[in-house]
Amino acid sequence: MTTRLSWLQKSILALALEMGGSVYRRDIYVRLYGFHRTRECLRNYFSPRDVGPKYKAATVALSNSIKRLEARGLVVRKPFAGVHLTPAGRKVAKALSSSTVSKWTCTRAGARA
Repeated sequence: MTTRLSWLQKSILALALEMGGSVYRRDIYVRLYGFHRTRECLRNYFSPRDVGPKYKAATVALSNSIKRLEARGLVVRKPFAGVHLTPAGRKVAKALSSSTVSKWTCTRAGARA
């Protein structure tokens, strides 16, 4: 099952597991894409102007990946509460290599966006 997941999907699962079973989009942007926070609030956490052209591509890729993970029953999206691993998602995340998140550094992830 894990072989059919994209690098972003695997990284989301591994990061959620690392963070206790759930992860916010803003944490994914910081850890996987290397985006810098511009304001400390729920909205406009990242400025598209400051991030550059990768911003829109990253938001689309992240939305699609989360939708696909949810369709597979690996995560549950909750408004204003992030993405939560299901029991099946936790099992898949544990099966992933422990270096999944660290091997996709900000530069490599940014280059893929």
